[in-house]
Amino acid sequence: MLRAPAADSNKDVILEVLRKFATSGKKVFEIASGTGQHVAHFAKALEDVTFQPSEVNGRSLHSIVAYLDHNQFQNVRIPLFIDVAKRFDQWALPADFGPHMVDIVLSINMLHICSQTAVDGLFESADQLLNETTGKLITYGPYSEDGFISPQSNIAFHASLKNQDPEYGLKDIKYLERLPIASSHMTFQLVTPGYQTVNQRKGHKDNKDKQTSLIIPYRLITQISCRYLSLHTHFSGRMDVPNVPRRY
Repeated sequence: MLRAPAADSNKDVILEVLRKFATSGKKVFEIASGTGQHVAHFAKALEDVTFQPSEVNGRSLHSIVAYLDHNQFQNVRIPLFIDVAKRFDQWALPADFGPHMVDIVLSINMLHICSQTAVDGLFESADQLLNETTGKLITYGPYSEDGFISPQSNIAFHASLKNQDPEYGLKDIKYLERLPIASSHMTFQLVTPGYQTVNQRKGHKDNKDKQTSLIIPYRLITQISCRYLSLHTHFSGRMDVPNVPRRY
């Protein structure tokens, strides 16, 4: 089983958000599942939620299977080989994880180390997979806001990624909002650091006149909507940036 220190450090932060949305009976499709640490952690905590991991890297796929074998989960499917840069109609999917049958599409630390085609593919596939009224796309990773990157460690990280590949680097929230699929099918809302605010789609039965907020004990900026939620992470202190392999 492969182990990534970053996954250990952020898995609980992401789990706190999933608890809000991945309620009993929900289905979560994870794009770029990596080592399998995240899905193993989430599946153990959310036993009534069904998870479908996926990867494009063969070594990572083997690692995910090893985590599943070790834990003997009943709520995690065998990982799929999914290349998000390929057209959605080329994906081989289980019958119950087909178009508009998924409650949450989850992608962790992918957007800053993948091709532009994969960025587009993530949003387009999410639009195809998600329930049309209540589905959510959740991404986690470092982002820029209106071209501004903070703190200094994120600036250095962005520069290092760009040196490795011009298509790498922190994606800007405003840029993601302007993607054709995102602009026509998804709404974005910037809220204050440290808070998570959930806005339900108008007319949904869970709509409340008063917004609800959850204080998260981490330095987070969240982008939340009825279709898209992005956890914007800030690295603190010094960060050593090794060469990062392309995800897609």
